[in-house]
Amino acid sequence: MRVHNTTPVFSAANCGIMQEISELLYRQTLRAWHLTFDESDAMSEVEMETKEIEETIASLAKRKPEAAQQLRREIIMAWVDRLHKYFTRY
Repeated sequence: MRVHNTTPVFSAANCGIMQEISELLYRQTLRAWHLTFDESDAMSEVEMETKEIEETIASLAKRKPEAAQQLRREIIMAWVDRLHKYFTRY
């Protein structure tokens, strides 16, 4: 089931498996985001997401895939940490 084209990079590379994995992760992340969104400031969320996107685009524009990969890891781990803090506070 295709919900949203979340990964134009995988689509452009014609990598169906990575596209499916990315879309699955996108749907799971979206669910978690909706669970925790009420607890956070909407504007700071938008600013953080914008910064992450801009940094990712900049690293890809420099044609440094290792830097982009590391950046994405850091972003994902920060998200995991935020979710962990949300779900373990009770």
